[in-house]
Parts: sequence; structure tokens; C-alpha cells
Amino acid sequence: MKNIWKDAVFGVVVGDALGYSVQFEDRATVAQHPVTDMRGNGTFHLPAGSWTDDSSLTLALLDSICKTEKLDLKHIMNNFADWLKNGAFTPYGEAFDVGRGTFRAIRGYIHRGNPRQCGSYDERNNGNGSLMRIMPACLYCCVKGLADKEAIKEIHLVGSLTHAHIRSNIACGLYYFMTKAILSGRGSTFMARLQEGLDHGFAYYESALTDHENLEYYDRLRDLSAFAKTPEDKIKSGGYVVDTLEAVLWSLINTDSYKSALLKAVNLGGDSDTVGAIAGGLAGLWYGREGVFGIPPKWIDTIQKKEWISELCDIANVRINRPGEEGKPCIGFSMDDAEKACRHMDTERIKDYGDTCGKNRLHAWDNGRRVLMRCKNCGGYILLQVSEFHGMEDDGYYVDYFPVSGPREAQLINEKYNGEKIEEEFPHRWLIADGHPHWSK
Repeated sequence: MKNIWKDAVFGVVVGDALGYSVQFEDRATVAQHPVTDMRGNGTFHLPAGSWTDDSSLTLALLDSICKTEKLDLKHIMNNFADWLKNGAFTPYGEAFDVGRGTFRAIRGYIHRGNPRQCGSYDERNNGNGSLMRIMPACLYCCVKGLADKEAIKEIHLVGSLTHAHIRSNIACGLYYFMTKAILSGRGSTFMARLQEGLDHGFAYYESALTDHENLEYYDRLRDLSAFAKTPEDKIKSGGYVVDTLEAVLWSLINTDSYKSALLKAVNLGGDSDTVGAIAGGLAGLWYGREGVFGIPPKWIDTIQKKEWISELCDIANVRINRPGEEGKPCIGFSMDDAEKACRHMDTERIKDYGDTCGKNRLHAWDNGRRVLMRCKNCGGYILLQVSEFHGMEDDGYYVDYFPVSGPREAQLINEKYNGEKIEEEFPHRWLIADGHPHWSK
């Protein structure tokens, strides 16, 4: 089954890892030993399939979306801080290859604690550090069906966590419009979808901005057919956000597969891992992970921690559903409503998962069972867990509630999470036992 989160996120990570091996090398040097396949060594002397800050911050953002089911700026910055301080969301437990603007923003957040006062508005802070990680936010806005005005507001806020200048915001916004066009546009070719997205993006910013000075930096991208004919020596691939977006699109519109697009992108040299990551996100979304045009399976197989990345994308795929795609989380399950909720749902049993002893038990000291129920009042689904409470009388047990979007999410939760992990990962949704009414058998 198609999973756009896997297509796009593995597109980012594979592109990052592919470009890492020639990162910071100039184009002439790269031409002497061009990238033709996934390989290791590189600037930091890492094995093949290693990914850098581009993927780490993309995955940190994706993890936050999975856990909060929204674009929570504080939670995102907490993840970024965890990456910088503790090596979270990295292939080897250590943060490396940290951009200056990103470093200053995260350090500022650690000291001040305000996510809206981190990214610099200085014109010199127009590196590609926000664009390189924005894909999960773009997918979130598209999947949730946000209106463009609301989506761009969210995209700008997420981008501004590290790079708050309007020029960087515009790059992230144009990337969102291209992502949206790939997912729901009408063009029959990749370039047509990208052009459709850019047309909508330029029209939006021309209407929304009173001053078009910063929008004009992207004028070469207004006509992709003409831009495709630009000689390679007129394409820059350094860390400046405008140059990066140009290098990305030039590589995409002059190729016809994920592999050829990414090889063209990373062999431009310079900030090759970031150009690869940003190009990879759009190419992965268009070409997918299957077939002769998609992401080569052997490249994905080389990626470090690919199982964890795959699991994170699976969670996003069932948690961040399109409206009405499978179901809707059951509403109104506060502690005070727990008894009423259980009573009005007890005849709407959908699936009994059975005994939760073993890996899916609630806690190390509990036994119990899980049942997927559907609320006959609101139509929403809830994963109900009845657990024996150790130390109580023989007839004592308690009930916990976890709203889910439908059977697919319930199955995923049952397979991958015991009760302790649910409480740790999703505290805003899991109504834990403390304060719940107890029932007698």
C-alpha cells in the first residue's frame, strides 16, 4: 500500500546519504570521482548509508508530528535540542555537521525556551537549514487539507524556528506548493506538477506580500522549461537557500527517474548532502519506492536505522490521516467521562486482540486484554484496555482508553506498543489508569 510519508522521507534520507560522500567538495573535484552509487567515507569518515543533519532534523520534525499530531513548535524545538545535546535522531548517537544558523537557534532556545525567538531574521541567515527539513511539515499540511493561507502560516512558523528571514520562508513555501501539486495536481509529468506548484506559490506570495523584493530572488524558477536549459556552470550548489532550490529543481527537471535526478544533484558538489536531501524529498514523492524509476531498493537497504525510519513513517501514515480516510478519533473521553464512555461503547465491539500478556501488556506488573470499540454516539474508534491491577482485591481491574482513527491504527498500536510505551510516547491521548473508575468482574 502506498505510503507517501515513506516515499518522501526515504527520498530525503537516501538523497542526504548519497550526497554525503562528496559533501564540501567543489564540482571539479567531484568530477574526478563522481558518485554513481551509495558509498561511505566522506567528510566525517562514515559508512555507506550514513545520513547527516538534514535527515536528523527531518526525522526530529516527523517524530514530533507523530507524537503531537500537530505542528507543535515547542515540541519540535525540544526534539532539535535533544538532537544537538544528546545525539537523538542520528545514525550513531552523536550530532554532527551542524549549520551555524541552526546551531545558534537551538542554543538560543535552550537558554530562553521560546520557540518563536530562536531563528534569526538577519539577511545573512538565509542558508538552506530550514528548507532541508521542511518536508514533514509540507506533508502534514497537505494531508490535513489545510487552506493555503493556514498552511503557509504553519510552514513559515516551522521554518522560522531556525531561519526566520522571509527569503527562507518563501523557499519553504514554494516547496510546500510543489509538494501539494505532486500529491493532488493535474499535470501528467513531473515538471508539469512542479510548475503547477510554483505557479500557485508565486501567485500566493505576489498577493500576500506588500514587498516583492525577496520573491524576485526566485524569478529564474518562474518558467521551468526555460530554466531547464540553463548551463550547469550557471547553477550554484552552495548553502545559500536560493542557490539550493535552483540546484534541486534543475536536477529534477533534467532527469527522468529518482536515481538519475539524485546523481545529477549530488554530483554538483558543494552542499551536496543538502541538495540531495531536498531533491530527494520531491523525487521520492513523485517516483516512489518501487519500479525502475523509483528509489533504488539497494540504496534504501544501505540506509542506517532504516527499520526505525520505516516505523516512524508507518506511524505517521496511520496517525495523520486525510479527513474521513479511515475514521475519526473518538471525542470527549475525559477522566470524568470514562464510565459513560465505556458504558455507551460496550455493544460496539469491533475486534478483540485478546490477552495483553507479553510484549503488549500494560505494565510489567499487569495482565489484561485489549479490545477495539466504536462509539455508537459519535462514530469514532477507541482502543480499550482492561487490566488487572496487582495488589488489589481479586475482582479489581481498571480500564484505559486510547482514541484511534480506525482499525489500521489500532492494529499498529497493538503490534508495536505496550502500555508503558503508549503512555510515554502519546501522553496527550492515552488516558492512564490514575483517577479512572474501577470495575468489578
